[in-house]
Amino acid sequence: MRKYLKYILMGLFALISLVSIPISCTITRANYKLEVERIDNLSKDFILAMDLSSLESLERAGVEYHDFKGHKRNPFYVLKSVGITHIRVRLWNDPFDSNGNSYGGGACDINNLISLSKRAKANKLKLILDFHYSDFWADPANQRLPKTWKGISLAEKAHRLYHYTSSTLAKLKSKGIIPDIVELGNEIDNGLLEETDIINISRLLKEGIRAVNNSNASIRTAVHYASTKDESKTRFFAKELKKNGVDYDIFSLSYYPNWHGSMANLEYVLKKVKEENKCQVMIMEAAYPYTLRDSDYTKNQIESKLPELEYEVSYQGQANFIRDLVDAVNKVGGIGIAYWEGLWIKAPGDDYLAMRDTWEQYGCGIATSKAAEYYGVANVSPQGSACDNQALFDWDGHPLPSLRVFKLLRRGN
Repeated sequence: MRKYLKYILMGLFALISLVSIPISCTITRANYKLEVERIDNLSKDFILAMDLSSLESLERAGVEYHDFKGHKRNPFYVLKSVGITHIRVRLWNDPFDSNGNSYGGGACDINNLISLSKRAKANKLKLILDFHYSDFWADPANQRLPKTWKGISLAEKAHRLYHYTSSTLAKLKSKGIIPDIVELGNEIDNGLLEETDIINISRLLKEGIRAVNNSNASIRTAVHYASTKDESKTRFFAKELKKNGVDYDIFSLSYYPNWHGSMANLEYVLKKVKEENKCQVMIMEAAYPYTLRDSDYTKNQIESKLPELEYEVSYQGQANFIRDLVDAVNKVGGIGIAYWEGLWIKAPGDDYLAMRDTWEQYGCGIATSKAAEYYGVANVSPQGSACDNQALFDWDGHPLPSLRVFKLLRRGN
């Protein structure tokens, strides 16, 4: 018996070690001491927004969110408790195929917008409405016309954009919802509604702004640009819009450091755009990873440590990024930041096949196979979240220590 005792004890120690791993990780996260330096003179009206456009598709798929004590909680409550002031929601015209199947990406139609907006209002959070003016993702690489707008003239595009914007705002108003900011197009660096000439883009934007002003003059209008790294291109675009009579309130930028350069360059660009165009400025999208691990078999936007990343990849590094971003925007008199999809974590499922079925059924990943129709290709492989490692909740829906940064910006610790 003594002969085997050593091996029995070794086995017991190994078993205890395995069992204790998740408990140890939980305790480590719960007791994690986040260090945040106070930001001097941070405006009391500074916008701290969270884009959560895909939230309801994730919840329908079975994702649950928790508070810092581990209790299941309404995620709006958790966000409000840490100092989030606004939510940002994207809107697609018709993100479904002819049989009503979702293209994915959160199935962000008018019903999704109304539901999220009502929940935000119930939790005393304001709304940033992001019109993509497309049936699916609009960004610098994609600015596709909605299905029912194909083959129409510039004049008809302007007409439809005006009425679509007006009717959307009217639907929200009927539910008692007035957006704080309306974003006219998403990352329109290379075009809007398949128009690439700056004069034509300006014409479309002016119709969107007119629709917003006629709906409610108190709503601020924003244009959204993404090529932040190229300082001269960004400044030129902003000035050209003003020169062509686009009377926007806010010039907003995306800032992902793996694509958009240093924080110092960002601060300089914001300062110049604000001075040259006498407009407000803000960051409309930003995110940073807390880990390089993947949770759902979908290639992450950031999957390795890049030279462009100025911060460590950790809870503290993620918090430092957010803190310094707020500081940079505040220093130049900017009005706020919006963190992109901080709740977009993995869908339920123990393996790829199970997750794939969930993405297809609920549209809670980047795309379903039905998105092939939108892109005009033979097939699209269903995908999950490409930013789960940049979220502010872990894979099981528990808030990360870095989420507390919003509450500590004004007082530090």
